[in-house]
Amino acid sequence: MAARGRYRRISDVDRNRLIDAFEADDADYLQVADTLGIKHSTARSIVGVYLRDGRRNKLPKGGPINQKVDDDMRDALQGYLDDNPLLTLRELNTQLRADLPDKPFITTSTIARTLDGMLLTLKLAEDVPEQPMSHAY
Repeated sequence: MAARGRYRRISDVDRNRLIDAFEADDADYLQVADTLGIKHSTARSIVGVYLRDGRRNKLPKGGPINQKVDDDMRDALQGYLDDNPLLTLRELNTQLRADLPDKPFITTSTIARTLDGMLLTLKLAEDVPEQPMSHAY
């Protein structure tokens, strides 16, 4: 079985030519696709996207990764931990949802990653019982 080659990229200029041929009454867009070296299935797909979405150009690739936790949520988490450093992740999540209901839903693992990214250090304070003074002189 022969290995499949890379997909051929269709430029925006060729996409526009193909769509213009589709809209024109005198030209067959599949003949234009043959002339441009575009497969019929790809040409139908390009025209279908144009009819469905009205989009002529390719969608851009990549871009920023959307983050669910914004500065307001980080500040709220920081405040909760400043008030009570013994809160669990589940309690932090419950309190965050109660105080900021319009913010997106986040999981406890997202809160854990956010706290790791904030570089917090918490020390557990223990009450040490006083020992009576020994009088062993």
